Amino acid sequence: MWAINVLPRLRFWRALIWRQGFKLVSLIYGLLSFLDFVRDKVLPVSVQATWDKYYKLPNLGLETWVIIGLSMVLLFVLEGAYREIGRPKDIAKQAGDALQGVYTAGLQLRQTIFASDETLTVEETKSKYMGWRQQLRETVTKYASSGKAQYADGINSVNAGDHIGMKANATYDVKNTLVSHLDARLERLAEILKDC
Repeated sequence: MWAINVLPRLRFWRALIWRQGFKLVSLIYGLLSFLDFVRDKVLPVSVQATWDKYYKLPNLGLETWVIIGLSMVLLFVLEGAYREIGRPKDIAKQAGDALQGVYTAGLQLRQTIFASDETLTVEETKSKYMGWRQQLRETVTKYASSGKAQYADGINSVNAGDHIGMKANATYDVKNTLVSHLDARLERLAEILKDC
């Protein structure tokens, strides 16, 4: 089971730690600790006095450098975890906004069809309706799942109902059916919105 979870864990830790700020701070830390090591362990004592004129950092021991390094890693992990925890909220808000936009567009289309007379032809009405259905499928697939997209759009037939107050006369039957289909899809989309 551990072998299955290795890659997602590595990606998570990389997202937590390996950012531009960490790379820069690690480079500076590594350079300073290396110079301190060279001064204390490699250079002869006679050269150390000359070195100290130019190198102004205090003489830190190995334990101090390790503590500083671990403290830096801890701070970057905490900051990265805070950033990663906040990300799902942003994604959920974006998904809710997108689905709400499709729902609002569907309500507007329903109102347009409902209030239209014969100037809005059946072909134009069907074209607008099919465009909205495409937008519904794409948005629900992107932000929810393809199964929920099939659920929201997978309505083959609806109960025929009269929508009293429609202005269309000659195109009433077709537009009435489209409004019924729209209502059924909007109802299913509302159910998906409750889950977000």
